[in-house]
Amino acid sequence: MIGIDIRGADVGGLIRYLYGPGDDQRNVHTDPHMVGAWVDAPDTLEPTKTAAGSLDFCPLIEELKTPHEMMTTPQQKYVMHVPLSSARRTGS
Repeated sequence: MIGIDIRGADVGGLIRYLYGPGDDQRNVHTDPHMVGAWVDAPDTLEPTKTAAGSLDFCPLIEELKTPHEMMTTPQQKYVMHVPLSSARRTGS
């Protein structure tokens, strides 16, 4: 498994990227969904569809920004994305 960490400060940008179509053939995102959160996480984290058919990320983004906004000394790059890659299993 190969993992690298990418740090930034744009929670919304990361969420839109992860739920978006990807930026090239290697990074196509199919069936994205939330797979983990934290104790007492609200049930509303999974983005819902708007009347126009697009995903509403606002509740998720606001929930993820809250801990940073509550810090007495906010960090500049508080968002970390760790993409992982593992070998595909072949055969049975």
